[in-house]
Order: sequence, then structure tokens, then C-alpha cells
Amino acid sequence: MAGGFDQPDPKTMADIVEIFDSAVEEGRAALEAATAEDLTAEWALRTGDEVHFKMPKAVVLRSFVLNHAVHHRAQISVYLRLLDIAVPGMYGPSAGETM
Repeated sequence: MAGGFDQPDPKTMADIVEIFDSAVEEGRAALEAATAEDLTAEWALRTGDEVHFKMPKAVVLRSFVLNHAVHHRAQISVYLRLLDIAVPGMYGPSAGETM
């Protein structure tokens, strides 16, 4: 965390989609290239020398990355419903679709 992060600065919806699609492509390629040894290797969240926690990379991917993405997808569906925009089904039909 101490190293910082270059945050994209999208100006249009097309910029947002391009940034997202690029990140998905890079992430998918990294996962496909990862070996079992890569995923069982320990990963640590640290600030400088201070270690906040350590766990295998596969656990970090599942618990922080994937679960976090699911959480945000759920948040977006709430915002869409509040705006009276139909929400597409995620795990089958949604309440906004006919069964």
C-alpha cells in the first residue's frame, strides 16, 4: 500500500468500459498463466515493514478480489432499481424480468 496506485481518470462511459475490459483481459491472462505453486504462495498485505496479514494468494483472490467484485455488482443492482432501471438476471431471472 505504501507504493501508491495509478488511478485511471476516465472521461466518458466508453473510457470506463475500455479500462474495465482491459483489466478483465489482464486478470484473466494472469490467472490462466498462474500455476498451483503461484496460487499457494503466501501473499502479505503490508505498509512498509508493517505486515497487516498473510495468506495464500488463492485465498486472497477468492476472499478479497472475487467476493469484493460480487459485492459491487450487488450495489450496482440496488442503484439501478432505485433509478427504475431494469436489472438483468445474475443467477437466473431478476425481479425486473418475467419468470
